[in-house]
Amino acid sequence: LVVTFTSTQTVWVLVGTVGMPHLPVTACGLDPVEQRGGMKMAILRLLQECLTLHHLVVEIKGLLGLQHLGRDHSDGICLNVLVTVAFRSPGIQDEPPKIRGENFFWWKVTEEDLQSQLLKRLQGSSVVPVNR
Repeated sequence: LVVTFTSTQTVWVLVGTVGMPHLPVTACGLDPVEQRGGMKMAILRLLQECLTLHHLVVEIKGLLGLQHLGRDHSDGICLNVLVTVAFRSPGIQDEPPKIRGENFFWWKVTEEDLQSQLLKRLQGSSVVPVNR
C-alpha cells in the first residue's frame, strides 16, 4: 500500500491499472544484488516504474499483513507493506506526485472512515517494522 498526502492532509493511494484496478504488486528479484537489497529493492523498483523519485522521500513504514495460499495453489508468501511517499521540499502541494506512464494512478480517499483507518495505521504501533 503506497500512500501520500497533500497539504490539506488528504490521503491518496497508489493503484495499478493493468486489468482490474488493484494495489501495486512487486516481487523480489532472484539475482544476488536484488537478493541482498531485499524488500526495499523490490519496492524502489516498483516506484521507479511509476514515479520520478529524485524529488520524493520514500519511507517503508512496516508490514500490514501477510498472505499465503498453500498446497496445490502455492504462491509463496505475499507481504502487505505500508509505504509513504512525500515531496522532499516542504510547501503547499495540492496534488500527489505526478505518475509516469499509464499503468498507475493516485486514488483520492474521500470516505472519512477509511481515511481515519489509514491514518491510524500510519502510526508506528499499527505496523510491524521491517529491516529489509
